[in-house]
Amino acid sequence: MQLLPGWHVKRGTFEAKVFMGPEFQQHRLSPNDPGNLLNGSKFGLRVSGEVWDEPTVTTMIAADASLGTIDNTSSARVGFGWKVLDMFYADPETQVYGASGYSQWRWGVHITSFKTGDAEWSAAGGCALDSNNRSSPYLRLGFMQRVGGD
Repeated sequence: MQLLPGWHVKRGTFEAKVFMGPEFQQHRLSPNDPGNLLNGSKFGLRVSGEVWDEPTVTTMIAADASLGTIDNTSSARVGFGWKVLDMFYADPETQVYGASGYSQWRWGVHITSFKTGDAEWSAAGGCALDSNNRSSPYLRLGFMQRVGGD
């Protein structure tokens, strides 16, 4: 659980958001693994940020990053896109996740900013590879609904 108040700056097609606040994690491992650093309750601090820009009428770039003090967690994502059928953006993305003793890289494609009324949808999929030499497909779905005025 995170409580991350923040700031939002918007200038034309450019948006930047920065968030910071406390974070709580509760892990109960089964079977119990008392030597695992994630076992039990942890409090920490998290800092996150997002950037979105549409440098031309047909292109976009989005990036986000997050750093946490619990087990030195981190994540980052960057995606580029071209407008398709004047309905959404699509093209490649890459992500990286990390914590003490573990990391994961993802490469894939995304569909972003598909709007239906007050709702906005996104999806991504591709291949993930982690520091334990395991690979797998990944799928990410997103939904956002605007309530009230902008």
